[in-house]
Amino acid sequence: MAHGLRNKHHSCLCVWKRGGSVPERPTNDEIASLADEIRAYLEAHPNASDSLEGVVTWWLTRQRYKQARDKIQRALVYLVNEGVVKEVRTPGGRTVYSSATRRFLDNNGD
Repeated sequence: MAHGLRNKHHSCLCVWKRGGSVPERPTNDEIASLADEIRAYLEAHPNASDSLEGVVTWWLTRQRYKQARDKIQRALVYLVNEGVVKEVRTPGGRTVYSSATRRFLDNNGD
């Protein structure tokens, strides 16, 4: 394997060096969380390769978007079930959300 690639240890982040791998455990939760995001991206895109700038710009941004989107969707479903949010399906099949207590303005703007 090339320098800098992960081995198959899932409990630690390992850097391949001549003579084998040397485990380098993340020292804080933020680094461990970033490592998990990168791992998840690579599991979804096993052929991906990029520079540090590309990982920051594309991999993490996409992974965070997907995670945020999934969480936001679950939150919206919860709020619909609670009666706080109204869910409307448009003729084109798109779902639109709004306040369940939304008041529509009349022609006078009131």
